[in-house]
Amino acid sequence: MAGSSMGGLITTYAMFKYPDLYGKAGIFSPAYWFSNQLYTYVLRKSKSNNQKFYFICGQTEGSKMAIWQDSMCIVLQQKGYFKNKDFKNIIKPNGTHSEIFWSAEFGACYDWLFSDLRLKKKVNSSYKKKS
Repeated sequence: MAGSSMGGLITTYAMFKYPDLYGKAGIFSPAYWFSNQLYTYVLRKSKSNNQKFYFICGQTEGSKMAIWQDSMCIVLQQKGYFKNKDFKNIIKPNGTHSEIFWSAEFGACYDWLFSDLRLKKKVNSSYKKKS
């Protein structure tokens, strides 16, 4: 699941509301300013062992965007998630609150979230029978 701005907030919520349904999240410039209750909600929910989160925002999005995103990452660490293993937190100096920024960063998000599948594919392809 992936979302930007309010969609980033909703994506975060969905990951903890339905952990058996959603395992990977791309969270772009999340609108955590809209409801600080989400931090408490996430803290109260159980940790899922099969979840990955990719957070990205830009420094130019407002004075607190990076702080709000960092705060959610701190909450994840308090729950037992590990930075760079279970979640990635990226703050781009020139990132903007725009579809142009988010679309430019989507490929890196996808690659990181699904890197485990690429590794499995490489391992499986190395076992092909020779003709």
